[in-house]
Amino acid sequence: MYEIERGLEPPPQRNASQYGFDRLQVGDSFLVPCTMELMTTTVNRVRWAVKKHRRHNAKATKWRTATNSKGVRVWRVA
Repeated sequence: MYEIERGLEPPPQRNASQYGFDRLQVGDSFLVPCTMELMTTTVNRVRWAVKKHRRHNAKATKWRTATNSKGVRVWRVA
């Protein structure tokens, strides 16, 4: 049986705004730096965050992502 604890605050909720999607204008981009070892994980997280942002905040926007040796770049294209 598990011990029940009361009065603990939950951690703050994380959201896609950690990447700053709301601040980007059409033509802007940003780089999410990562190592080659973490590239697949980082790409998946960034793409998922873009999809979540579009679904909940900005359905009319369009985004592109690309990888390079420095990390994952995200562009707002529309």
